This record gives sequence, structure tokens and C-alpha cells, in this order.
Amino acid sequence: MLKHAVKKKGYVNEDTLAMILAYTRNDTPFTAKLIGIATLVYIFMPVDIIPDVIPLAGWLDDILIGYQLTYWAQSFVPEPIMEECRAEAKVKARQIRNWLIALAIVFIVFAISMMFVLWKLVEWLFGLF
Repeated sequence: MLKHAVKKKGYVNEDTLAMILAYTRNDTPFTAKLIGIATLVYIFMPVDIIPDVIPLAGWLDDILIGYQLTYWAQSFVPEPIMEECRAEAKVKARQIRNWLIALAIVFIVFAISMMFVLWKLVEWLFGLF
């Protein structure tokens, strides 16, 4: 399981995106959808095997169990459906990456401009005294 997770590269895991696309299809088996719902319930539920209050261990618990449940749900989806969803996920993953890069650039420009405004404000305030 962990070897499979480590082999994935990029910010957006294409298999996870493919599973999200598979969940939205009508021809996806109910079992896979039920496991997907159970995964989301477990991840967002405040009661876990290891509580989220414990730093790193609680989050690692959610990540590993969530990944394993998603991988298990993927085994219930027929391969032709997964192949179509993977092809669509590749395109959407590129779009998401482009949006994330654009969002990061906008955030950096905004942060730099806010620092400049604050610098000028402090300079103006200390110039009054």
C-alpha cells in the first residue's frame, strides 16, 4: 500500500481524481460508492482510531486509512470505467495544476503588495512623530 502511495507524483493524485470522477458516474457499482462515502465519513469524523488532537499521528492515521479505503473502493470499479475516468483525470489534473500555479502567483503578488503597503504605512506613521 505505502509503496503504491510513494510512487505517485505531483500535487494532484490522478487516481484519487479518477475515483472522484468514477463516483459521479451512474454505472459505478454501489459498493464502491458506499466505501467512498465511508472513507469521507471516517476522515471528517472527530472520533478516530488515533484522535486528530495528537499531532502528526492523528493526521497520518486519517491519510493512511483514507488511502487504503480509496484503493479498496477502486477494486470494485470495473476496469473500463476506471480507464475512462483516468483519461479524464489526466486532463483535469493538468487544469487543476495550472489553477494552483495561477493561484500561488496571485497570492504571492498580493502578499508582496500588502507588505509594501504596510511598509509605507509604518514609514508614514513614524514620520509623524
